[in-house]
Amino acid sequence: MIELNQEQLAQALDVMRAYLAAPSSVEGKSLIEYESELDSQRVSVIENELKPAISSYLTSEITLAEFKTKVDSINKRKELWGFKGIKGQMFFNMVLNVADDLVECDNQIKSSIQLPASETLAASKINTFIGYVRRIGDQHVEAGGTKQGRPNVASVPFFLSYFWQVLDREVWPVYYTNSVSVMTDLNLWQPTGDLASDYIAYKSLQETLAKVFTNECSRTFTLYDVEHVFWFKGGKPYQGGKPAVKGTTGNVLGQPLRSLAWLANWLARHGEGLKSGQLVASGSCTGMTQVGTDDLVVAKFGDRAQVRVEIASTGDKREVRA
Repeated sequence: MIELNQEQLAQALDVMRAYLAAPSSVEGKSLIEYESELDSQRVSVIENELKPAISSYLTSEITLAEFKTKVDSINKRKELWGFKGIKGQMFFNMVLNVADDLVECDNQIKSSIQLPASETLAASKINTFIGYVRRIGDQHVEAGGTKQGRPNVASVPFFLSYFWQVLDREVWPVYYTNSVSVMTDLNLWQPTGDLASDYIAYKSLQETLAKVFTNECSRTFTLYDVEHVFWFKGGKPYQGGKPAVKGTTGNVLGQPLRSLAWLANWLARHGEGLKSGQLVASGSCTGMTQVGTDDLVVAKFGDRAQVRVEIASTGDKREVRA
């Protein structure tokens, strides 16, 4: 396991204490209670849906295409991991889209998502799958395909660790981009760029923090609990991971027209005014919500409309998809 110095321990414990002291959600539940319920949902989905699906695929009871569709369906109905994003289902789709030899693709995915017997084998699986994904991506571009359609090898650790976590959640944490970002921002660990080695180091750090947090508190911290601590600091990677923030127009100075009147008066004092056809944003009725890389944000306006925005990372770039 990774050893932390005193400064790093203090940083990590400060984040943990802030998480434990977080105010109740709009439902009146503490953050720990809220996320404990979400974790119970995750376990239920794992045992009743995801594990059976993986087992059926690995034993060839269902095809690769059927498996991909089933995983997609489960994650759309149960948004508990952030797998719908660019490094999960979208990556899965792109791999199959660019693979000329679907038999080889099937064998590669079957071999890669099976539970590793050790960290050494886990690193080997990551490296092998990276090599495969890079090769079929290069072939896709050489054949005239777009670079945008090439699957990003940086998605491999998240993609594989998602399935490993399903098969053994007490051993294999999911390699979330936002958790990595928070840990590096706190200087708990610095990735090297070697994706396989970085995942193993990330796993080791999660195990160290689980022990540190358990020793500090009167409760046991699992790998899921460690995830929650850093999601609290850096933002949740899945829609269901953060209590919904609710608001009404009454939160804007009592009603939005007061905000509009204030703006008109302020402009008048400065020799300006509102013009016909202008749109006025009256102000937020929910306050500010922190989001991070690979977050999916959904804003719902009653039952009539919603806006979905994903903050996606592709290599060293960030993209906003609405």
